[in-house]
Amino acid sequence: MIKAINGMSVKNWRDDILYEKIPYDSVGVNIIVMNTKEYEVPDTNAHFHHGVEIIMPVSGSFRIMIEGSVYIIKRSEIAIINHNEIHSTSLLEADENYRCYIIQLEYDMLQSIYPEIDHIKFRNHISKNHCKLKKLIEYFCNEYITEHRLATMGFVYLLIDELSLYVSDKMINKCSNPTPDFVIAIMHYIDEHYREDIKMTSLAKQFSFSYGYMLRAFKDHTHITIKEYLNNKRLEKATGLLLHSKYTIKEIAIESGFPNTKSFHNTFKQYHGTTPNVFRNKFKNDSQ
Repeated sequence: MIKAINGMSVKNWRDDILYEKIPYDSVGVNIIVMNTKEYEVPDTNAHFHHGVEIIMPVSGSFRIMIEGSVYIIKRSEIAIINHNEIHSTSLLEADENYRCYIIQLEYDMLQSIYPEIDHIKFRNHISKNHCKLKKLIEYFCNEYITEHRLATMGFVYLLIDELSLYVSDKMINKCSNPTPDFVIAIMHYIDEHYREDIKMTSLAKQFSFSYGYMLRAFKDHTHITIKEYLNNKRLEKATGLLLHSKYTIKEIAIESGFPNTKSFHNTFKQYHGTTPNVFRNKFKNDSQ
């Protein structure tokens, strides 16, 4: 079952979302408590939205790609997606049931009470020393009542105050620079064709751009290269197969779109700091 207050159900998340328009309440908050079977949890394709999203799994774990960086979010750890950050998720491990808390905060509301939001970036992955933040998320997701506007605003102030402790050193200002349609279109194309041999020159011709302009524009708006985005998409598929299939490393490399086992091995080690086999064995052991 899904408790979704002013939010979308899991069924809606199966669609290919490029820009996700979130139906906030009158205050600017959306709460989703996901409590469902493991097999009913969909992966989400790359998308973005205007606001800040906080995700905390209560059971199980998921993999999230945020602007080219890949994180594994385990039980009671927290993922924070900043305003306009492109991200995608996939479930890694769960018990029979999967439970997760999601808080989405509207950008305009955040800007009105926390003007610094235009110039800061919250840390994408909080793995420890977050006891107060964890308790705030748990309490609000379980006790939230839409009619209590004053209580909601009080909670938002408490939450922002606590989140301010987790600001990254990197200063950004992306709020007035939304991702253009053609960049989203390139991402969507890669989402659909990542198993194929995608050449950058052919991609530029397909979208009627010069090779150099396409590479620069994509990186300017996403902060990663097209090659990095492609590798991340392939790694998303490969990670799922490592943990949930009995395929060999060679079979996983081919199924995920890597040209050969060596390329898969080198790319995986570059992003995860370890080899596919070590990752597979370690994560499965940690989950037991």
